[in-house]
Amino acid sequence: MLAPYKTVDADNKTVTDFQGMGLTLEGLKQLQSIAPESLKEAEETELRFARFRLFLQLGRLNEATSELTTVLDRLPIHESFLWHAAVSGDYEDTDKMLATIEERAEKSVPLAKMREFAVMDAVVQPLQFANQQPPLARIACTLLLNGAVAREAGNYRLALEKRADWRSLRGLFALESGDTAAAQKHFEEALRGAGPQAQFNDRPMAERYLELLREQKKK
Repeated sequence: MLAPYKTVDADNKTVTDFQGMGLTLEGLKQLQSIAPESLKEAEETELRFARFRLFLQLGRLNEATSELTTVLDRLPIHESFLWHAAVSGDYEDTDKMLATIEERAEKSVPLAKMREFAVMDAVVQPLQFANQQPPLARIACTLLLNGAVAREAGNYRLALEKRADWRSLRGLFALESGDTAAAQKHFEEALRGAGPQAQFNDRPMAERYLELLREQKKK
């Protein structure tokens, strides 16, 4: 975003801008040259959403809000709304969006089903070595199973870590808004959901804040 880029100055000459906001600002200028009223509703929605995201990248929050407000009711949930709510200090809306993201993730990749797969593998995999198939068939079966297990295990781990991070974020925003009870609950659920082994990014933070909250409760 901060890299030098080529543009055209007021005299219609090509120049290199070393001090501007790079291609983000150049892209915004192009989008601002389009009159929204000249577009169909779907096109206007797309235009304003694109402007909103670029304003957000540039830190121009008021203008980003203005673009978003116009078309928010026509847009599906998007991650950029979460960052907009967070930098606006709207902690209630931030928490709602994180909860929605968690719900959508659970629908697409249910953790319970993935846990079932892990348990099933623990039972089935040894049988691939102990059954009565010929050696080559046993080897092939084991290799195929191991590949599927590796993929599912990787997906399960990533899903687990993401959800633990999202729940830790909810704990942080609850702290920011002064709701220590909700913060403690979110940190506990992040750590409980991840289990003792999953090393998600926010684990040290969640553990430390939870420790401090519990100490504070005892006083």
